[in-house]
Amino acid sequence: MVFLGIYAIVVIYLYGRQRRWYATGGWILIAGGIIALTAGLGSRFAWGGLVFLFITALGCLMVIMDIFGRLRRRR
Repeated sequence: MVFLGIYAIVVIYLYGRQRRWYATGGWILIAGGIIALTAGLGSRFAWGGLVFLFITALGCLMVIMDIFGRLRRRR
């Protein structure tokens, strides 16, 4: 969890300067979901694995939304 805190600070700094808040939240959700699954938190409660997998997938969707939003604004 310490890694996630440091990672979040770095991502907020890098993407926050560009005001890309969807990508910021997406990368934090991706890292958080993967760390939770790797740490074994998915087996702590019923449906835990699916919950953390959903969190990771939501983060991927947010990053993809940010990419397509930036491409649309360039046109």
